[in-house]
Amino acid sequence: ALDLYTRGAESWTVLRGIHEARVYSRPHEVIDMQVGDLKLYNVVLWSLPTGRLKEGRRPIHGVIGGDILARSMVIDIDRDAGLVKLTVGPHFRPPEGARRVPTLAYHTFLVASRVDGRPLALLVDLAAKTSALWPRVLARMGLTADSSGEVVVDSFGNQVAAGGSVRARAIEIDGVALDDVRFLAFEPNPYLKTITYDGILGQNVLARFRTIVDLDSWTLWLAPRANDLASTTPARLRRWGGRFAACENAGSDKHAVSDS
Repeated sequence: ALDLYTRGAESWTVLRGIHEARVYSRPHEVIDMQVGDLKLYNVVLWSLPTGRLKEGRRPIHGVIGGDILARSMVIDIDRDAGLVKLTVGPHFRPPEGARRVPTLAYHTFLVASRVDGRPLALLVDLAAKTSALWPRVLARMGLTADSSGEVVVDSFGNQVAAGGSVRARAIEIDGVALDDVRFLAFEPNPYLKTITYDGILGQNVLARFRTIVDLDSWTLWLAPRANDLASTTPARLRRWGGRFAACENAGSDKHAVSDS
């Protein structure tokens, strides 16, 4: 465990997550920290109960939030290279073939979309594992969710069961077409009546592209994924140190098939 300086002896704060779930937290000051090649100083981190954050069964030690990802940065999620690249806005150049997706309003990442031919306004959510449509939107579209039993987890570790899911035959994001996309029937805060958009675009959509978010100009870029992953395999493996040194053929799986 880290022995961190706590700001104020009685500085407990209530953090609110999905469905107004409450988590009690305290601020801690970190003198210096490093995230990849990014070095930070005098950062305030908020504590959460031990073991609260997980991805499946894998424990997560923390979440990098918007206070670290400054508004002057461009976030480039390149899954083929296995990298998240942070670039200062003026120095950013979109990769070849990237398509600029304009947002519907300044200071939001709402994008114009069509789901099975119906025009919808969807919010780009880098933290969402699966895209979602609000139950009232599904009802308006005449769609009925199945009983998938999936659980939604927010950045504080709060868990809420989704109301099933639906599969859209086709969606379109400013002219970029995709087929067979799953949406959860879920609204993160059904008590907030001021939400005027129709759902969120999560990683099950964004992962099909090299996704780039420009926080300075509020612009989304979608670039095609690479067709040849073999050329980037050595670089990805080097980041794991010597963990794959004993593999007979690093970068691939070996399976046995039986007809019994």
